Amino acid sequence: MKARLAAVAAAGVIALAATVVKPWEGYEPEPYRDIVGVLTVCYGETQGIEQRQYTEQECAARLHSRLGQYLQALDACIDVDLRRHEWAALPTL
Repeated sequence: MKARLAAVAAAGVIALAATVVKPWEGYEPEPYRDIVGVLTVCYGETQGIEQRQYTEQECAARLHSRLGQYLQALDACIDVDLRRHEWAALPTL
């Protein structure tokens, strides 16, 4: 990640984004097929899913990891300085 978005700031941005994503996606501890047939679990996770029940802590960790991946990809595309709340909104768009 670029220097403008240090690890501490990234963690804050991810935590803010997670507060938006969690209620929107909803917590589902058991894998299910979504409306288009994609295997889904936790807070909308669709990759690396095992057929088992997931704890809320596991789901939160998966969400934070996924949001971090999205944030890194977005950071590579953005050439302007953004404030913390603007960064937090990006993974939720």
